[in-house]
Amino acid sequence: MSYGRFAAITPDILARKGEARPWTIAPPTAEPASQASSRPLVRPETAGPPPVATAVKSAQPPRPGMAGGAPPLVPGVRKCTIRMSGHDFERLGIIAVKDDTSRQHLLQQALADFLAAKEKQYRAACQCMAAAPCGACETF
Repeated sequence: MSYGRFAAITPDILARKGEARPWTIAPPTAEPASQASSRPLVRPETAGPPPVATAVKSAQPPRPGMAGGAPPLVPGVRKCTIRMSGHDFERLGIIAVKDDTSRQHLLQQALADFLAAKEKQYRAACQCMAAAPCGACETF
């Protein structure tokens, strides 16, 4: 049997990272089997019907958007997930390396270009794309 593939155990690997101390909480004592079998399996306080939860009125009013609609728009950065093939992911990584940037930045740039093109397309019908609410879309 050869042990050549495994790392040698050296004092550096075995160096202590802290002082060993005994566990301060005593483990529960084991009862003899004769006493354990004579006790009921259900605790007396849980033998009755389960407690019924009472509705507690919240001190805060419900937030808009929690009733199933879209959450309210707030300024700031939002997260979004995109799924792509492994091939496209690798291509995006190669372009990011060549441009000395990140995949995230490339995707943000592509989204900004896409939204700018759509803004031009829909500008005549709706000003919401230009961040000036028209009132008809109920988006803002």
